[in-house]
Amino acid sequence: MKKSKFSVSLSGSLIAAVFLSAGPVVAASEVTINGSACGSYQSLTLDSGKLTLIGDFNCLAATVPPVTEPPVVPPVVIEPPVIPPVDSGAPAECGVTPQGIVANYSHPILSSMTGSSTNTIGLKPDQIYSFKLNNTDNMRAYGSFSTISVLKASGVRNIVVSECPGDMKPIPQNNQTYNACEFVGGEGRLNWSFSETIPGGLSNCRLDPSKQYYINIKHQDSRGEKSCKAAECFFSYDYNARKLK
Repeated sequence: MKKSKFSVSLSGSLIAAVFLSAGPVVAASEVTINGSACGSYQSLTLDSGKLTLIGDFNCLAATVPPVTEPPVVPPVVIEPPVIPPVDSGAPAECGVTPQGIVANYSHPILSSMTGSSTNTIGLKPDQIYSFKLNNTDNMRAYGSFSTISVLKASGVRNIVVSECPGDMKPIPQNNQTYNACEFVGGEGRLNWSFSETIPGGLSNCRLDPSKQYYINIKHQDSRGEKSCKAAECFFSYDYNARKLK
């Protein structure tokens, strides 16, 4: 153990008393160690060359270094992956449903729905809303799907009719100049029909009654770039359908 060198200052009269006395010297005087006042002692004894001081010393306590608090590290939040719902009625050729699908696979095809808080959809920038046209009976029907902006963060919406959930490629149409199976914009309507002639006109997405279809919506523009600049964007929708006689 390394010895520490220090000097102790006592009053001269007390030092003399120590050497003249065989027992302890009782006093109350200040003690100075290395030039610093260290309180006072109550008794002093010199025994075989050993000097013993008893008193109240405030400079002999161990110096405890300040405790440095470790930096606060914020917890890492890991969001669980969005597991896409499985639609057992999807064609086998669709393969694995893409991640991030928000789905409505059970809505009855002839059950119309007007825009309200009950059908307000919130999507993250990479998510897709997939609405199934449940034509399980090869029904001849027609209708429309309209998106409506709400008083929340929003963006341009891409609406397509596809044979697979989450697929943003519209089915092809005979008309080469205009594909009614896709709409890109804010508020807009996409018309669909399981008839080649009813209703008339080029503004209807013509569908095969023997096949299954999905209306897929994503916040992206005509170039396929994300249009939702917030953590989540919202819209409501109108859905209308009617059976052909």
